Amino acid sequence: MADENNINSIHNQESEKGVRKLCAIMFTDIKDFSGKMQRDEVGTMRMLGIHNRMMTEAVHKYGGVVIKTIGDAFLVTFDSVVSATQCAVEVQQSFLQYNSQIKNEDEKITVRIGVHLGDVFVKENDVFGDGVNIASRVQSIAEVGGVNISESVYQQVRMKLNIKVLNLGVPQLKGIDQPIKVYQIIVIPTDKASGKFSTNLYVAKTILKRKKTKKRIAYGFATILVLAAVYIFVFAPEPPPNSLAVLPFDYKGDSSFSYLAGSFTDDIRTSLQNMTHIKVLQSGSTDGYRNTKKGEDEIAKELNVRYLLRGSLEFQDDDLTIRFRLVEPHEQRDIESRDFSYLKKKDMSKIRGEILRQVVSLFESQIKGDYVPKPEAYEHFMAGLEYDRRERKEDNQLAISELTQAIEKDEKFLPAYIKLASTQLLNHERGYDLNERWLIEAEKNIRKVLSFDSTNSEAYLLLGRLNIERGDRKKGVEYLERSIQMDPNLMRAYVTLANEYLLNLNDPPKAISVLLKAFEIEPTNYNISVNLAVGYAMMKKYDESVEVFRRATKLNPEHELPWINLAYLYEILGKQDSALLSYENALKLNPANPITAEYLGILFLNKGNYTKAESTIVACLKYEPSNYRLIYTLGITQYRRAKKDVAVKAWRDGLSLAEENTKLNPNVAEHYYFVGLFSARLGENEKAISNILTAVKMDSSENNLMGAARVYAILGKKQEMISWFSRARAMNPEYDEAFITNDIDLQTYRNEADLIIAAKR
Repeated sequence: MADENNINSIHNQESEKGVRKLCAIMFTDIKDFSGKMQRDEVGTMRMLGIHNRMMTEAVHKYGGVVIKTIGDAFLVTFDSVVSATQCAVEVQQSFLQYNSQIKNEDEKITVRIGVHLGDVFVKENDVFGDGVNIASRVQSIAEVGGVNISESVYQQVRMKLNIKVLNLGVPQLKGIDQPIKVYQIIVIPTDKASGKFSTNLYVAKTILKRKKTKKRIAYGFATILVLAAVYIFVFAPEPPPNSLAVLPFDYKGDSSFSYLAGSFTDDIRTSLQNMTHIKVLQSGSTDGYRNTKKGEDEIAKELNVRYLLRGSLEFQDDDLTIRFRLVEPHEQRDIESRDFSYLKKKDMSKIRGEILRQVVSLFESQIKGDYVPKPEAYEHFMAGLEYDRRERKEDNQLAISELTQAIEKDEKFLPAYIKLASTQLLNHERGYDLNERWLIEAEKNIRKVLSFDSTNSEAYLLLGRLNIERGDRKKGVEYLERSIQMDPNLMRAYVTLANEYLLNLNDPPKAISVLLKAFEIEPTNYNISVNLAVGYAMMKKYDESVEVFRRATKLNPEHELPWINLAYLYEILGKQDSALLSYENALKLNPANPITAEYLGILFLNKGNYTKAESTIVACLKYEPSNYRLIYTLGITQYRRAKKDVAVKAWRDGLSLAEENTKLNPNVAEHYYFVGLFSARLGENEKAISNILTAVKMDSSENNLMGAARVYAILGKKQEMISWFSRARAMNPEYDEAFITNDIDLQTYRNEADLIIAAKR
């Protein structure tokens, strides 16, 4: 190590004849140089020669001047602070690469580097002054192999270089009275910088190491998400300069028009996502900030964006007021703040255009297909968006009605065609109404969009969903991949593609690879987290799955989906109390969700609380009176309460509904599936077997194979049940011992050795 007293004496010299100059000063020092010399003088001198050569080459490459070398220390100046920082990082990367090939620890080049931008005196090819002192002290607290920079450097390079930093605060620098804020640059080895996610993973590990986390973490594939979460939340990387989050607009006033705020937010966000040269976060990242009390700077850091767009709507006495703010929280700067008062609903499309123009002005970009819809069409469009957001059967029909009217009022309003096709597809995807006409209508509207815009990524996403729903999964995947190619930031396409691999193609690793690509783009999106957690669960990586589901509940505290999945996972793990609390959380958020009610009802059944099971199902049937699963489960709860006649009536009502639907939609396997289940419960053996086999013939997915196992289990045909269970198990490893323990139709055979063996294969 260089003699500290000599360095201080050099730094403290000043000359009245010196030329004052602002420059970047880089100071370097080899760790434990004196000790290395004592242990192996020859080897250390050989290492020093290599060090000096590599340092000199890097300095010359970036236009620096070596002022002096003091033993193992280099003092270098640069006219450009960007060049100084680039040089420091690159030389450390070179040392890391060199060290990876050296076995003798004493011959490895272990350097600390500090960079400061300051005022110095220049005289006779030497420099003096406080700037040199500060650079030396900033270097002295650097980690081995690291680069520390002062605040003055950071402010100059943060928007010019793609660096990751850790804020070290204001450390006490020896001999320096003034407070100096210091940042550590995370020096990423060249072999870890091949992709954004691998880079972020390395950064997360570095931070965990620095913070000396006591709990040991296994850095396997399944913990990538946890490490990336550390990367996001433990320190705040610089957000992309073109990044924007549209926060949910607040609403005040007449409650009958409260939907305007949510719909207006959705439309503004979607419109901005069509801009070029701008990254706009999806709703999955921002919905959790509805009515938040967090400060704007905190929100921007959590979302890792530079700009926020937020606002409010107030509707009183037929007068509408719209307020919006476009802000840059990091700089505590309001870019634009406007109030529009005494408006009517018909003025909303005009205000929408004004807000979009303000953002366009900021980013000097253009809106793709910048079209201002007719006011009367826009009102119907807004209502349709709100009904779609409610995610209920009756609301989906209302959404279709409103969106159809929007198109009738304005035949060139492409977003209305896209949303209409999506809601029509939902009828099939969610089992609201499985009539073939919805698929035909959806395709017609998709083709309409493509006739106006042949490169519309949303349209290709819809084509992917359409073909998957029709059973052509290969073509569906091709369309989804094309959608992503056209718009690599379209999160819904990633999630839809991953769901296909998860739920239909039984390929969790492939699904996770798709989701990790999406995660790189938008790590705060709760939908991505939910699907990743599902993938981990399917791969039996339960600890990771629980962690990610819990994170999703925090990313969007208003949505029940993460809680439903977390609850089911707790059931699989045998944690019934945790499952119960999670289901109850989901039910509070959305009492109309039939999935929550069905799963919670089954949990109560398995716990022997039949009264609670029945009341849970009955409460949800008010929202979904024709839901097969609710009717079926209700019959079981009533049967176990010794209300046999009531149970039989429920199953007969369900059977009549399913049989009627087979006549209306004879090509839908689900109808035959439930004819089979209801018939089995009613003791109509031939009808039960005939219909479940019809469902399997129409769609041989693992769900229908398991349906056959359930029917045979209810009918008491053990060998046939095990045969069908084994076939389903071969397609989906989720059908294991834990599944048997919780499935109500297999209850009679839960302890049968043959079934347990089949579940382990």
